[in-house]
Amino acid sequence: MDQYKGIVSVEILGRQRGFKFGTMQAALFCKELGVKLPDLPKILDGSDLEAQIVWYWAAAVSYARLHKEDEPSKDEVAAWIDTYGFDNIESKASEETKIPNEGEPTQTEKV
Repeated sequence: MDQYKGIVSVEILGRQRGFKFGTMQAALFCKELGVKLPDLPKILDGSDLEAQIVWYWAAAVSYARLHKEDEPSKDEVAAWIDTYGFDNIESKASEETKIPNEGEPTQTEKV
């Protein structure tokens, strides 16, 4: 178990691949796409494939920086997604960001 929240580790192509979902990931995403934080829900509605790739790329880069590893390219992350699947990574991320013994995600969204 990692000491930081928002860490997801997935075995892809015989190697553990790390993703860190959180503040730096959101900052990288916004910078890469040239958007503001309030625009995230609209952009991540599932209709923009590039945005989805950049979302996971930003999480992978955030993880790499935190753990002082080589940063993956967007092409590498897209290949990981092709191998493991968006749904599987999203499911794993959701599972890993729940508060222990509560079953609720650490971040809640108002509806």
